[in-house]
Amino acid sequence: MAKKEINIFSVSILDLLSGALGAVIILYIIIPKLNQEEMDLLDEVKALQQQSQSIEQILQNLENSIPKEVFEEIEEQLNQLKKEIDNLQATIESLAGKVEELQRQLADCENNVEQLNEQISQLEQEVSELKNQLQDCNEQQAQLRKQNQQLSDQNSRLSQENQMLQEQNNRLTEDLESSQEKLEDCENELRDSNFMVVNIRWETQKHDVDLWVIDPNGNKYYWKEKEHLPYRGTLTLDDVDGPGLEVFKVLKAYTGQYKIYYHFFDAHENLTTLPEVEGEIFYNKGAKKLPTKTLTNPGKESQAVYVMTVTVATDGSFTFN
Repeated sequence: MAKKEINIFSVSILDLLSGALGAVIILYIIIPKLNQEEMDLLDEVKALQQQSQSIEQILQNLENSIPKEVFEEIEEQLNQLKKEIDNLQATIESLAGKVEELQRQLADCENNVEQLNEQISQLEQEVSELKNQLQDCNEQQAQLRKQNQQLSDQNSRLSQENQMLQEQNNRLTEDLESSQEKLEDCENELRDSNFMVVNIRWETQKHDVDLWVIDPNGNKYYWKEKEHLPYRGTLTLDDVDGPGLEVFKVLKAYTGQYKIYYHFFDAHENLTTLPEVEGEIFYNKGAKKLPTKTLTNPGKESQAVYVMTVTVATDGSFTFN
């Protein structure tokens, strides 16, 4: 019986327990677990401690039943196993603290990662907005370039037009200076000449009023005989439907008397109003207003209204009666 009990608690059994304990240590160190798994390992270590205590109790009970050398060898191996279990427990507790610290750091890292992800998301959104703004800026820049080109083209055209206008202005200035010289010559010539222009007008509708001018030679200037060549004088304007104008001119008046008449030639069915005729005489020294006359009895030459006599003296002076 004693030998059988010794075989039960031989060195092979202790090696098996040590191997199991070493396997647990290797698994724990190589493969870090979460809290629950660490607790399971601690439970296993505790179970090994309990088994060790049970084996120690059994050995105490069998101390007198086996040879002393075998007992001491088993007891030494058991003590060594206890030390290894204690070291293992201390290592597990140290690793558990480190794991807890690493888990805290991991939680901090996860929080930092979450914040960084939010910042990255915000930066991506800002980058997207900046890209859109950049695209808008590029489009605006393209439009500005196009507008600038258009303005440049317009400026070029305006420059050309300005040059043309400047040339035209120079020509007009030259023409104006030439015209002013001609005007001065004409004014001097007219001032030295005894020209005369008779102008009459009326405002009534449809009425035909005639201007008569009889020169010192007895020539009658009116609608039917506007000129008497080779004598000087011309009826240059003859209106037949009022409102109207009539004009007689002579560039060099004869010495003598010019008689002026108004004649109401035709009413053209406008019998509700009468024409009121007014006018002026222009000559080399100024102008003379003609008397205003209201005409009646259209069509009769005998009803022509005498207006004024203009006398031209030999010295070119004018008198009006």
